[in-house]
Amino acid sequence: MGRTRRDPIAVLGAGSWGTALAVQFARASLTRARVEQEYAEGNLRRHLALFEKGIASAALIDDTRRAAGIASARRQEAEVELSRSVRDLERTQLVAPFDGRTRTRSVDVGSFVSVGTPLARLYAVDYAEVRLPIADAELAFLELPLGAELPPEAAPSVELSARFAGSDHIWTGRVVRTEAAIDARTRMVHVIARVPRPYEQAELLARPPLAAGMFVDAEILGRLVRDVVRVPRSALADDETVWTVDEDDRLRRRVVDVLRFEGDTALVTRGLADSDRVSLLEPRLAREGLSVRPIEAKSLADRRANGAPTS
Repeated sequence: MGRTRRDPIAVLGAGSWGTALAVQFARASLTRARVEQEYAEGNLRRHLALFEKGIASAALIDDTRRAAGIASARRQEAEVELSRSVRDLERTQLVAPFDGRTRTRSVDVGSFVSVGTPLARLYAVDYAEVRLPIADAELAFLELPLGAELPPEAAPSVELSARFAGSDHIWTGRVVRTEAAIDARTRMVHVIARVPRPYEQAELLARPPLAAGMFVDAEILGRLVRDVVRVPRSALADDETVWTVDEDDRLRRRVVDVLRFEGDTALVTRGLADSDRVSLLEPRLAREGLSVRPIEAKSLADRRANGAPTS
């Protein structure tokens, strides 16, 4: 793959050589047509002078004028043919209209092609775009409109990561738009993340570029939610209830709002404070007012590490 800025992506060897010969032939034909036109026009002038002296006949003048007209038409045809040959020669050298790289090439030096034949597939390098699938339920945490371009001030940042050549690498960009349709099979919405100048960044930061075809993991910066408490998912009696330990070391049922689950953790937005003690007792064994003996987190970790039973 090569850089294509103002450089030809394909020069058809035999094709361009044949077209160059066609240009030379057209130029020779034009030169001959010009000479023939000059001779025919000069002959016409001589015959007109003889006609004025009464030496040449009207029929001879008509024939000479007709020959001059034919010579002029042949010159015009030769000029058109030369213009077409020059244009065809210019078209044997193709230049990409943008900064890019060649992904696939369908022809090689010596190939003969006709109009409409695919020559190569290119991709731009001024930025790289990655199509990311997101569950429609997750859009609530991103506040992304469906099927819209995002202005720069509203575009959330995204961090793309991949393991390449035995090392982990990270690229940063922004989500620039969302697709309008929801995948009927997966119920996923696709958003488009854009990383600017992936190849220039690779040279400056001494890392591989975010190349086309690379698989990446993505983390998108979502909306900011305040006053969130993380609790183990196992502490929930159901999706809206946890057991807390009051000042008298008794269990109290507490109704909470769960924002979302992240693996084994639940994010609670209402119903708990930072100072609340959440019971990790099996929820089916808990009941209102049950007396318990709290175990500090560090002590509990030590007992588990030593294999001691816990309660």
